[in-house]
Amino acid sequence: MSHRNGLTFAPDTNLFLGDDGAEYVECAFETANPIMIRVDTDTWAVRFNGAIQRIDWSQPRLPDSIKEAFRTATTYKLAKSAPSYLAVVHRMLRSLALIWDKHAPENAIGFACLEASHLIALATNIPRHDASAFRELYRKQ
Repeated sequence: MSHRNGLTFAPDTNLFLGDDGAEYVECAFETANPIMIRVDTDTWAVRFNGAIQRIDWSQPRLPDSIKEAFRTATTYKLAKSAPSYLAVVHRMLRSLALIWDKHAPENAIGFACLEASHLIALATNIPRHDASAFRELYRKQ
């Protein structure tokens, strides 16, 4: 299936592909005017309601397995959310990275490496305004 922007829909990934191999998620928050967000780079950015909404996956000092899991979950969430969700996830990842440095063991490479006490410390120390996004994306992993 082809999209009006000349992109091709890939049903196995639920993404749209450009001729150059670029991957896009269709953010259909406004169904009459969906926005395409490129999701195959370290920085995802889009202009929405007069502001740039952005997430930089290279910034948070988190294990790659966690960032990759959150990238995948964020891609699915963006299909139904406003593009401003990028800023929500970006802020949550920064908060999580600070908490991870304080509460996760040095050699931990993902959530599966954590003991219950570490997970509880992460969950209870994440700021309230970031906790909702954390819980939502953690469930989608």
